[in-house]
Amino acid sequence: MSSVIQSDRFRTGPGSSADSGGNNGGTVDDILKRLGAVESSVSDLRTHVGSMAAVMPHLATKADVSSLEASIIKWFVGTVIASAALTFGIVKLVVHSS
Repeated sequence: MSSVIQSDRFRTGPGSSADSGGNNGGTVDDILKRLGAVESSVSDLRTHVGSMAAVMPHLATKADVSSLEASIIKWFVGTVIASAALTFGIVKLVVHSS
């Protein structure tokens, strides 16, 4: 058994050409082109993930949102009560003065 593999074997074997209808992925050159495209895509993804990771500490958490919601509800209830009191006060003055 020989442990030496000829380098041309992978490039010129039957079924290794994309034109011959083989389903083994094409020639080594085709594989290298596709690998280059994958490496480029991974590099772009790494850049995007890095930018998202930099923004994540500044985003609101679920606790922040629920706290804000409770605060808005308190302001709304307080405003409604104050408006109702003001309306009843004005009505009382108008009715009492006539």
